[in-house]
Amino acid sequence: MEEKTQSDITIRIQKESDLKDYSENFFIDLKNIKNIGNYEIITELETQGGQADIFLVKNKNQQHFVLKLYKKNVDINNLAINKVIELSRIYPQYFLKIYELNYEPELQRYYEVQEYIEYGNLEEFHKKILYKDLNYSLIDKIIYKINEALNILHSNGIIHRDLKPSNILIRNIIKSNNKITDLELVLSDFNISALIDISITKKMTQDIKGTILYLAPESFSNIVKKESDYWALGIILYELLTNCNPFQNINVNLIIYTLLTKGIEIPNNLPLKYQLLLKGLLQTNPDKRFTYNQVKEILNAKTDQELTKIYEKYFKDTQNNTNNLKTIIKYNNKEYYSIENLLVEFIRDYESFLSGLEFFKTKDFENLLSQTDKEIIKKIYSYGVIDDIAFSLFLSYKLNLPFSLYNIQINSQNITSIIDKYLDKIELSPSEHKILNLIKNIFSNNSQNLEKYYNIYANITNKIDPKLETFFNNLSKINFYNQKNISIDNILRFVLILSLTDKKKYILPKGLNNFNIFEYNLSYNIPVISYIIERSEIDYLNRIYILPYEVKNLANASIRDYIQIVSWLKNNKDDLILKKDITISRDISIKEYEVLKKKVLQQKIKTPTSSQRVININPIEFNKLVIINRLLMENNLRDNELNYYLNNPQNLNWQIYDRIYKRNIKKLVDVIYSKNRRFRIPSSLIVLFFLSIFSCLFLGIGFFVCRNPFTFLYMFGWNYEYLYSCLFGGIFLVFLIPLIVSPFIISDLLFYRNISKEKIQIELENRIDMEAKRNLR
Repeated sequence: MEEKTQSDITIRIQKESDLKDYSENFFIDLKNIKNIGNYEIITELETQGGQADIFLVKNKNQQHFVLKLYKKNVDINNLAINKVIELSRIYPQYFLKIYELNYEPELQRYYEVQEYIEYGNLEEFHKKILYKDLNYSLIDKIIYKINEALNILHSNGIIHRDLKPSNILIRNIIKSNNKITDLELVLSDFNISALIDISITKKMTQDIKGTILYLAPESFSNIVKKESDYWALGIILYELLTNCNPFQNINVNLIIYTLLTKGIEIPNNLPLKYQLLLKGLLQTNPDKRFTYNQVKEILNAKTDQELTKIYEKYFKDTQNNTNNLKTIIKYNNKEYYSIENLLVEFIRDYESFLSGLEFFKTKDFENLLSQTDKEIIKKIYSYGVIDDIAFSLFLSYKLNLPFSLYNIQINSQNITSIIDKYLDKIELSPSEHKILNLIKNIFSNNSQNLEKYYNIYANITNKIDPKLETFFNNLSKINFYNQKNISIDNILRFVLILSLTDKKKYILPKGLNNFNIFEYNLSYNIPVISYIIERSEIDYLNRIYILPYEVKNLANASIRDYIQIVSWLKNNKDDLILKKDITISRDISIKEYEVLKKKVLQQKIKTPTSSQRVININPIEFNKLVIINRLLMENNLRDNELNYYLNNPQNLNWQIYDRIYKRNIKKLVDVIYSKNRRFRIPSSLIVLFFLSIFSCLFLGIGFFVCRNPFTFLYMFGWNYEYLYSCLFGGIFLVFLIPLIVSPFIISDLLFYRNISKEKIQIELENRIDMEAKRNLR
């Protein structure tokens, strides 16, 4: 989400803050924080999350400041900010005063103390005042001051990288005759600034940073140049003059395509000065883009003649392209001058994608394609893909887009976001849901998966995404095929945690704490960890229970040891030894812990008198609960309430005992009943089985006699009585016995269904009672 900092807000002292954001994620309740460093918090300022929480604070002298408390997962460019602090002292008229950049150890977060600006930012000023009365003189002064500030930054080796109206603050508004004549502007928000040698182009290895509406075309390739700031200046000027952003409410893919191919169309109804500035600042080629000298030269021009000379100087060789010779394509009552222009219509959103998909399947679409395009589509289909994937890949190829499916760019951020939303049960869009299924198919060994489609994209475009290459390579080294009882959700959760930049929330095995599945290659195969424990959970358990040293040193365990230790902890969480029950002088292993646990349990059974003085149940009943708990564990069942009262018998009374006893007896009866039912066969069914065998025997003899009676009579000395007996017996057993036995079978089944649970309960209660008395003795 786009960051909203002090510069994005109108300060309202009385407004209460919404602190839901990261307090839940990092277990810090900001509502309870009164001071940060040497500053007292007055209120939190309105923000929409992003990279920092913003507070209005005061020092001991009651001076007001703005404190920017960075999130834990934000990388702070200390060198750039410290240099800006130095520049703000030298050039206070151009830069927001930053008094302090420090680290708060208790919160484990960096914070920055800035001057308090009460007039808001340029974005708000434009929306509330400037757009109502377009003041060219004031716009000239705004652009002039921003240009001077950028020149100072660039001369000192700093590139802002996130220049936008909300980061340009208004320190003061100057009026004359009740009319605004000038603004004191200062640049702010340097936390993602790049401190590099600005005389060269530098390929940044980190993710694209900045607000996408103001990003220069080269930024999408992670190229950082000083000219990128001047592109943002051009967009700001465009907004001031037209009251809109050229990319507002447009799909990201469409923005990228427009930047990389067509560029931004300059309105021809503007004064020549601003047409020149926009044409120069919004050059897609950074080497041809206007910078400080050209902007200053145009702003200093006084007449149209001077501006015309400047135009001829920089744009003498520019020719206007016409579409007269191009074939006009008609679709949905609109005209397009190339297939690329038509395809742009299909990458706006998911609905437009579906519309394009239907057109993609038609003969009319095929007739628009060149022979090369037809060969590319044929090549895509040769991999056995479905229509919507083929269309997505063709769009990426034809419009020179990054790898995208269903109009969603497939990169590390979007993959992580989709998995995170799914696991948090946040509703996914149709396109996100399709991509999620393609991710899941990787883990279910389905050939129609995201990795396959990325390989097709790389094959037809000759482009690779290093992060996706690393991601898919790492997935091949995660062993999830041969593991039993590992759900897809568990695998996704494991992948999500490995993709996090900041994993301080979790305790991970040795070697995985600083690993990022998109950044680094695994050097060996690893199994899926189906349950990763949170640091807060261990801290909580360690405060109340005695823990084995393997659990305490979980972060130093190998992956396989980690899985075994966490599995033990899950299975024994309800049976851990309370610190108040026993004191130990040294750390003990899991093996020693099991022995100690049995001793503590036996001690509780043998000495129930302390509980008896407090509660109104006798030791036998308490022993019954202990035995029931053991039987539950043997059947992989848990009752948290039962465990609580076993560990806190002083809170137990007869009403609670009766409720817990009955509930768990019913649980055990159901388990025993289901186990017995799988093996027991009613006796009537056994009788029917043997009678059926005899009936088949007699009937077989009968058929044999009918086919060859002479052989049969010869065997029994021509005695016809045997012949009749076999025939009659076979017919009787086959047709009459099932009718006779059926009522017995039905009654036996009904009897078994209704009576067996009662018998099991009686036997179970007798067994528990006898064992409880024996333990007491």
